Amino acid sequence: MTHPDGVPADLREAFELFSQTSERLAGTYAELQGQVARLSAELASANGELARRERLSALGEVAARLAHQLRTPLAAALLYVGHLARPTLREEDRLRFAEKSLGRLRYLERLIEDMLAFVKGQQGSPAPVPVAELAEEVRAVIEPFAASAGVRLSCACPRKRW
Repeated sequence: MTHPDGVPADLREAFELFSQTSERLAGTYAELQGQVARLSAELASANGELARRERLSALGEVAARLAHQLRTPLAAALLYVGHLARPTLREEDRLRFAEKSLGRLRYLERLIEDMLAFVKGQQGSPAPVPVAELAEEVRAVIEPFAASAGVRLSCACPRKRW
């Protein structure tokens, strides 16, 4: 059957059905866009929280490492100072322990200065470390613990620079 405007009825019905479907599809599309925007915002928020947690975790790890780096030379200095308090200590040993204590405290000071420079964004330049100095540093850290266990520690490292 043909409508007065000359368009067949089944074609008109198909156009109406197409229009209705297009309107529903446009509404559904708008609804989906809203859901995507909401989920994107939730994801961004979750990512921000995740990034915040990762930063806090990294900060905790740095703090733990720093505490370890500070605790070792501090423990050595405390052992040396403990020896200084012994009333029967010979003068030459007193001087040796005093110098070792000062060495550990200076090392702590250097660690703290390096940490502060790092926090301020300052970068040091790489510098060679002579093996003998490194071996001496390791010996100085280990020696008080060895001594408290009754172990005598010696270090035989040549003073040759590479």
